[in-house]
Amino acid sequence: MNNKILRYWNLSALGLMALGLLVVAYLIYKKENNGMDISNYFLLTPPIIISLGLSAFYKRIKPHAELLYAIAATASALTLCLDALPDSTNNLFPYFFQSVLGYLILVWVAALSLANIIYTIAHKILSYFFDISENSAAQ
Repeated sequence: MNNKILRYWNLSALGLMALGLLVVAYLIYKKENNGMDISNYFLLTPPIIISLGLSAFYKRIKPHAELLYAIAATASALTLCLDALPDSTNNLFPYFFQSVLGYLILVWVAALSLANIIYTIAHKILSYFFDISENSAAQ
């Protein structure tokens, strides 16, 4: 019975991640073709939906999450360094982060950050009520 629940938990987490990616695709399509006639707060929904799904797998993807954090931080720092050069009017930072690629990177970084928070809170709550060790095979 436990394996069946775990399988449905994983499938629902993957479904949430797929739903979040569909929302991202819809937002990119609306922005590229029709302009944005929707609320700006709707842009916050993809990271939230994706993070709910990612939180189930966060312990396993933590090294990859740290790599993505490093890539996003490096890209933003490099574009800020180029924009900070004297006598330059590049404006690469807003250009990069207002593009489709920049939005996708920001969505994944925000989703991974929220997934880390959700995972940590859920782990603390569950470990308070149940005996959950850090080295258990279920994580």
